[in-house]
Amino acid sequence: MTPERWDAVERLYHAALECGLDQRDRFLASACEGDEALRAEVESLLAHGLAASDFLASPPADELRAAIASRLDHRVSAPGQYVGQTFGPYTIVTWLASGGMGDVYRAVDTRLNRTVAVKVLPQQPWCDPERQLRFRREAEIVSNLNHPHICTVHDIGVHDGVDYIVMEYIEGETMQQCLARGSLPLARALEYSVQIVDALDKAHRRGVVHRDLKPGNVMITAAGIKLLDFGIATRMTAPTARLGDAPDPTSHGAIAQEPAMATPRYASPEQLEGKGVDARTDIFSFGATAYEMVTGRAAFEGETRSVVIRSVLQEEPSPIRELAPAVPNAVARTLARCLAKAPDERWQTASDLLFELRSLAADNSLDGGVAMRAAPKSPWRERAWWLAAVAAAVLLPLMFTASRLGSDRATPNAPDLRFDVWPEADTAFAASFDVPFALAPDGRSLAYVAVGADGVRRLWLRRFDGASERAQQIAGAEDANTPFWSPDGAWVGFFSRQRLLKVRVSNARVQIVATHAASMAGATWGADGVILFPTGPGGLSRVSADGGPMSAATTGDGSHFWPQFIGDGRRFLYAAARTNGIRLGSVSGEPSRLLMKVPLRISSLGYTHGYIFFGQDASLFARAFDERTLEVSGEPIELLTGIPITQLGRMPFSISAAGPLAFWRYAGGTPATLQWLIEDGRTEPAIEGPARYVGFDLAPDGRRLAFSRRNVDGGADVWVRDLRTSAETRLTFHGFAFAPRWSPDGRRLAFTAT
Repeated sequence: MTPERWDAVERLYHAALECGLDQRDRFLASACEGDEALRAEVESLLAHGLAASDFLASPPADELRAAIASRLDHRVSAPGQYVGQTFGPYTIVTWLASGGMGDVYRAVDTRLNRTVAVKVLPQQPWCDPERQLRFRREAEIVSNLNHPHICTVHDIGVHDGVDYIVMEYIEGETMQQCLARGSLPLARALEYSVQIVDALDKAHRRGVVHRDLKPGNVMITAAGIKLLDFGIATRMTAPTARLGDAPDPTSHGAIAQEPAMATPRYASPEQLEGKGVDARTDIFSFGATAYEMVTGRAAFEGETRSVVIRSVLQEEPSPIRELAPAVPNAVARTLARCLAKAPDERWQTASDLLFELRSLAADNSLDGGVAMRAAPKSPWRERAWWLAAVAAAVLLPLMFTASRLGSDRATPNAPDLRFDVWPEADTAFAASFDVPFALAPDGRSLAYVAVGADGVRRLWLRRFDGASERAQQIAGAEDANTPFWSPDGAWVGFFSRQRLLKVRVSNARVQIVATHAASMAGATWGADGVILFPTGPGGLSRVSADGGPMSAATTGDGSHFWPQFIGDGRRFLYAAARTNGIRLGSVSGEPSRLLMKVPLRISSLGYTHGYIFFGQDASLFARAFDERTLEVSGEPIELLTGIPITQLGRMPFSISAAGPLAFWRYAGGTPATLQWLIEDGRTEPAIEGPARYVGFDLAPDGRRLAFSRRNVDGGADVWVRDLRTSAETRLTFHGFAFAPRWSPDGRRLAFTAT
């Protein structure tokens, strides 16, 4: 900090001391003119414990003079002072910004020749160890949140006593800068809202509360938003803790609330009152941010900090539709619920809020149907239209896209396949661990598995070329799963009762290919008549489509799933669970090799037109693949969001060779309402509203119900519900907990986990 800067600090300090305590906020807001760093310095001195009377008795006070002299000696917080220096392998190039938890610089990683952002904790003599601990905790927390809408941490280190964090460099502008120009179009606001809440959901699943969500901590990039600055994030306390209780400083990662650290305009009432926090705290902050996105005005306003705090605690924001009449009622109600003063009246989880927002943002909402339609546009799609050609019916009309790709399989009069597909009356799409549908190579037919009123899963064929408006049920295909097509579209393969079967499309005759064969994680049919599929733990199996013995197609590297032949009909892609990677294998016996790693977990795969399709965290991506060099290239392209991934990486989508894409946003499992069975045969709801349950158990005292319930992303966690108060407590957060069972004394729960 320069001496001139400290002249201003000292001058404002003098003036602030002459103001009454109730006038200081207003004075500093006016005098600092938006310079938050200057105001913070003055406020830190005012909090230093110097009384006005002591200062007037001997101006300037010895403590103040010593503090100023010490700071001038160090001069460590001057913006840009580290430009040109080298922190380990990182050369600092340009100062970018300063905030409450440090200065941010653009730097170059000299090892990998890439641009990164380096966040530096200024070395200050008045820093307490807790500030350093908080800075380092930010790196630890974010490094465990691998998500496309959360800024990635690459490294952490210390240089000459200065702590620093190395993060991905993000180009764009903050939401705060964007909103300075006014409100966002509703579609854009919903798109960004979905991405923000998706990131929050990921953090909350890891037990992390951000605590400082605001437009200034949301970066808008060409590919969407990035959630920044977990500097005051904390870990949630034990699942049984209720919001409003005093936080437990001994719990893992828990820290006492510091109301002044969060920005009051976006902070929740419980934060401002110094109470404990949980996921609902971030939901309130999101609500304040989203309110500003759709109205162009802050939900809580005031000239001074104290006025803003009073507004958050006591006043209701103006109704959204009064400020923005074009906003639909459903959107306004959803956001208003986020801003409820009482945490119990808000959305209770980011997952539930995310489900609602995705429903609002979707065109022709699916409500459980398989959809074949265009994905919503985003800025990068408009700038990179040629990339959109990877999935014809997803992003562009089929005929136009086919001509761009030069596909010899596309016909000039191919229909534009953009519509919802529903199963026949009195049936429902089967929901299990397989992908229950598959598009034909020409995109004109769909094979799918549906459950009838008798509970039996059967195979159906549906055509989209106008030949018939009804789907055809295939006789002899009971208990079917995992349908897949032959390359010429003449056959559909499927599994049933430990057998691999095929049905000829022209006459619906079913034939057995192999016995003692089962798969719930994909299958693929090559041009040379070879079928690949996983048969359980271990590698892939192969068999001739004409029948014959089965043999191993891949070995080693753990379990293999979701095979997909590429264009040459000999090589194939598959997902390797142990290494979280997509590998390339060959039916000719060539050694397999890793093509790419996936950051979270494996998923169903698709392949067409030199692009690999895969899922990560409920989003569908495509990545370019060169069949000549057999290498991937470029960065993955996000195509769609809100498609759940469940066990074995099941992500319900299917891509045809001609381009159309079918996908299903249903997470698996049949929604049901838990009911009490009364002695006289009547039933009464135990829990209002349907959900997808994966096991439940009543406690020995009859007052609590433990259950595993699926969320929108397909994961399942264990909850306990107090049947007297209807209060629910979440016990697991990893998404793979099922079938809870109480101990005889009602003090413990056992459950299965994968």
